Amino acid sequence: MIKSQEALKCLKNYILKKEVFLRFDNGALLDGNTVEAYVYLKNKIFVNAYFIKSGIARADRTREYKYKTKFIEFEKVGEI
Repeated sequence: MIKSQEALKCLKNYILKKEVFLRFDNGALLDGNTVEAYVYLKNKIFVNAYFIKSGIARADRTREYKYKTKFIEFEKVGEI
């Protein structure tokens, strides 16, 4: 399964129709239709980190943001 398909499947299974909380970093508004945010489930699971640790997503290395270093470290965890 392609990673993007796997990510969509996880989003549908674990996020869709659930209450989530968004936290925004500097420059969260990319354009008129796209906002970058950290996503948390009601039980405080950090969805962004979970996806990276699971190997479904990768850290964005093109810009600076609060959790960049942590996300890159999480990728290494997912490689084990």
